[in-house]
Amino acid sequence: MARNILAVVIGYVCIFFFIFVTFTLLYVALGPTQTFVPGKFDVTMTWVVPSFVLSIICGIAGGFICAKIGADSRAALWLAVVVFLLGIGMALPEFFAAPAGERAGDLSNMEAMMQARQPIWVAIVNPILGAISVLIGGALVKK
Repeated sequence: MARNILAVVIGYVCIFFFIFVTFTLLYVALGPTQTFVPGKFDVTMTWVVPSFVLSIICGIAGGFICAKIGADSRAALWLAVVVFLLGIGMALPEFFAAPAGERAGDLSNMEAMMQARQPIWVAIVNPILGAISVLIGGALVKK
């Protein structure tokens, strides 16, 4: 049991780290002009599509690491539940968020992360996609 809990924690930390690094690199590669709708904080499809791909890859990696560390196959399932629930928790504010103000000029990565507004459908799909990708990563480990 303790080993599975440790596996879930390490798997989630890995996902968090992978997401932070890959999304930072994506933002640097695209820049604010391709990441955001001109003059707004709404993200473009140029951002959404690669972010889904990166999320899938990061979820698979986290699920794989979790399953490798875990005592049995339930570790990846628990991680998928955690990813889903935290994803829903992070999506809820999108439903009630006030419209972001106007965007002017270049933004730092941190400012972009804090101000970005994703479409509601993206906020709904992300937790589902995250949980499924973790399960796929966990299924890649043969014990």
